[in-house]
Amino acid sequence: ALIASVMKCLVATCAVASKETFLDSNNAKSKQIVLCTNNVMKAFPSHKGMNRDGCLVLQRVCKHLPKSERKRLGVVASLGSVVASESIDQDVKDIADEILEEQFK
Repeated sequence: ALIASVMKCLVATCAVASKETFLDSNNAKSKQIVLCTNNVMKAFPSHKGMNRDGCLVLQRVCKHLPKSERKRLGVVASLGSVVASESIDQDVKDIADEILEEQFK
């Protein structure tokens, strides 16, 4: 329940944060958010809510990260496992798919 609450807070924070918030200090805040989100998504690979929240966070943060940084931080791997999962809802897979498509353009 605590981790689910943290993910809800991350989703809410990312929804209202400005671009400068993510890019300040050489992407330090973005990196922390991505690393935390990736850890949660890896720890709960088949949890629908965690993966939905994780995809929403990554969708918002990845808009401000260079493609090379996304890959280095493990975003591609996390989203790839979401897309490949059988237990994740289609709308969550669509978000993950959208980020991955943009990554490889």
